[in-house]
Amino acid sequence: MIKYVIKSRKKIVWILAIVINISLISYAQPAENDIRKNSSSASRVISGYFDSEFFGRELLDSSFIAHHFVLGMSSRLSKRLLINSEIALDYGGKVNGGNNNNTGEITMQQAWFDFKINNVLTQRTGIIMVPFGRASSIYNSNHRETTQRPLYSTFIVPSTWVDSGVGVYGVTRYSNWFKSGKGLIGTSKYADMEIYFQAYIINGLGSSIDARNGLRNARPGFQQDNNGDKAVVTRLWASPMKGLEVGTSMYNGNFDDNGRNGMFMLGADVFYKYDQYEVVAEVAMVNLDGVEDVPNKMSGSYLEVRADVLQKELIRFLPMLESPSIKAFVRIGTVNTDKDTHYVTHRAMIGFNFRPIKSIVYKCEYQLEDYDQPLNNFSAEALYLSVALEF
Repeated sequence: MIKYVIKSRKKIVWILAIVINISLISYAQPAENDIRKNSSSASRVISGYFDSEFFGRELLDSSFIAHHFVLGMSSRLSKRLLINSEIALDYGGKVNGGNNNNTGEITMQQAWFDFKINNVLTQRTGIIMVPFGRASSIYNSNHRETTQRPLYSTFIVPSTWVDSGVGVYGVTRYSNWFKSGKGLIGTSKYADMEIYFQAYIINGLGSSIDARNGLRNARPGFQQDNNGDKAVVTRLWASPMKGLEVGTSMYNGNFDDNGRNGMFMLGADVFYKYDQYEVVAEVAMVNLDGVEDVPNKMSGSYLEVRADVLQKELIRFLPMLESPSIKAFVRIGTVNTDKDTHYVTHRAMIGFNFRPIKSIVYKCEYQLEDYDQPLNNFSAEALYLSVALEF
């Protein structure tokens, strides 16, 4: 089944491209007057976020680091046309002239324009965040509850994962698909359920894949496609009941330089909120065509539980603050970056964060990693402290 899907990729790419173009032709005409509006009506926004971290890791030195500084600029040129960009300076952004251990970089994290076709469908073109899974969509460190991303988001779904491409996204209602509000789920109470979707044609992941780093080094950056064969990525999610969100993601594309060997990824995620409690979980599987020195199968998953705590005490003792909050969390996760050789890493984490106001968050977390790998079999502890600010 997987091999059939991989072989059918080019057909999927062409079908998706045709759908996008037909949609644009069908709906673009009414927007012509909007685009021609005087630019004086446009709205422009400058925003961003940054974070500073301290870590102390067993077997490694401790250090303060300026992890992210991201500056974003957006402009709404009309009711239908929006342009957005973000430039990121990681680890100080010092690419040249630094010491030998310098890992800084300056990258264009996003640069795209949206064209609203109708109330359901929007077309996006440019440098995009690849929509695979839930965690990958929360790249702003102020919005993320923890300092460290899950192992899943490092080795299996390599955040921050950006690529150049074109596609569509939007939202519709369940009743639009099944006019009576009854169908696959079976009852009319789901008639108003919103269904979100994203589908893109992108250059795709490259060939730098191994058991030690998983898919992390396969991120394409902004260079020319290594094989000229495009990949397809899709994500679909919905909220069938209050507080519950479920989603699924798919990726399909060739990764080797010759464009002959395919990669198929399938993921699922769930988020549930009840009162002051939240639960989020994700799982993903990766299948790669057989290439020497490249793992054939990978997988990853995590489970995270959060809870707002001490709310009454915060309001009582800090009345001068605007909606302060403390959130405690615990997470467990596992990745297997080569199922044939059992290259497994486990991580358990516990911590909390404090938001005196919505735009700033202080985080503290302790984690324990266990390496169950062919040449590594040990455990290591780490402490992370950070502060993130959004402006």
